[in-house]
Amino acid sequence: MTVRRQAKPTRRRPPEQVKRRSNERVRKRLVRYGAIAAVGVIGALIIVALILPSISRGMFSNNASPTGVPQGPGAVFADMGQQHIPQAEHAADNTYNSVPPTSGNHWPVWAKCGVHDEPVANELQVHNLEHGFVVIQYKTDDKATIDQLKQVAEKLPGWPNFYMLAPYPTMEPTIALTAWRVMQSLATVDEKAIQDFAKAHRTQGPELGAPGC
Repeated sequence: MTVRRQAKPTRRRPPEQVKRRSNERVRKRLVRYGAIAAVGVIGALIIVALILPSISRGMFSNNASPTGVPQGPGAVFADMGQQHIPQAEHAADNTYNSVPPTSGNHWPVWAKCGVHDEPVANELQVHNLEHGFVVIQYKTDDKATIDQLKQVAEKLPGWPNFYMLAPYPTMEPTIALTAWRVMQSLATVDEKAIQDFAKAHRTQGPELGAPGC
C-alpha cells in the first residue's frame, strides 16, 4: 500500500516583506546603473578636457594657419614670447620688435576694451594682444580724424569686445592696427582696411579664455 505524503502548504511571505525585498532589488539595480553612468560621465569629462583646447581654438581661429603664422592683412613679426613681468617693471624697448609692440614681455593684467583717451602702456596692450585683441592706435591731435576712427571702431563686429582704440604719440605711422605678431600702418582712416584687419585677426591670440573686456 502506497502512502501518499501530504504536500506542505506553500508559505507565503507577508506583503511587507515582499515589498521590502522588491525595493531592495530596485535600489541595488539603481546603485549599479548609477555607478556605470558615473564612470561614463567621468570618462566623457576627461575626453572633453583633452580636446577642448583644440576645439575652442578652432572656433575662434577662423584664420588660423597650420604653420602658426598669422594669415591676413598686415606685416608679420617674429614672436618675441609671452613672458610675464612684475607690474612694477617696464619692458625694455629692445624687447619689442615693432612699434607699437605685437608680442613680448607684458604685465599679468590687461587693459579694458573700448576707447582710451590716454596711451595704453606697452606692457598692458601686449597682454591684450596675447588674448586676441585688435588694437587701433593713432598719432594725431586732429579731432575729426579721432572722431572718424571712433565711428569706424564702433561699427566693428562685436565692438567693444576684444578691441581697443587709443593714442600712441611716439609711433611713426598716423594709424597703426595691431594684433598678436601683426601690424598694419595707415596714413588715413580706411574703414575697409580696419574692418578687414579686425575680421582676420580678432580672437587670434595664442591664449584664449580671458574676458573680452
